Amino acid sequence: MLHSLKEFIRYFWLADSKYKVHSPFVYNLAIALFDNRAHSFDEIEKIRSQLLKDRTNLEVVDYGAGSKFQHSAQRSIQSIARTAVSNKRKCITLKSIVQLLRPSSILELGTSLGISTAYISRTLETSNIITIEGSHGIAAVATNVFEALNLNNVTQLVDAIDMALPQLIENGDKFDLIYADGNHTEAATTRYFEWFLELTNKDSVILLDDIY
Repeated sequence: MLHSLKEFIRYFWLADSKYKVHSPFVYNLAIALFDNRAHSFDEIEKIRSQLLKDRTNLEVVDYGAGSKFQHSAQRSIQSIARTAVSNKRKCITLKSIVQLLRPSSILELGTSLGISTAYISRTLETSNIITIEGSHGIAAVATNVFEALNLNNVTQLVDAIDMALPQLIENGDKFDLIYADGNHTEAATTRYFEWFLELTNKDSVILLDDIY
């Protein structure tokens, strides 16, 4: 059966400690996070720092809910790195989850500048990762990040999520982990989840970011 991380989040916030979490799956996740000793990747954080200083403007096509901070069609790499990239703490949490689950096939919705993708790739270099980004300008920056880090297990699809997911289904792809951090609207997330059911197996995990 599919494991919803919504259950985990509920347990995580309501439990006073890891010992009050009773679901075996949720308990193992809680152990991974309560006892989280994972560290950041210095080489990835160095690139994040460079992106945070990059004032280059990109033409951005936003198929999702849009930036909560800036809605211009042109955005600087600096702005995207500051407002639309998973922060270090979230990346470390993602690293811990990947270390625990050890998925062989991973789908990420919302590449952005490639920082979270890089964390997943470095954490489990034997995995095969497909990441989807709808904006060509942003995807090009992410490609440079992947090349700088010599990530060999990442395949990037540059397309709207609504176009890419049906194509993956048609191809017969299945994923052990789906990390959805693209279009955060309730309507889109609900629509994507229906497609996720066709892209997963009985032991797959679907990890959802925030929903607006």
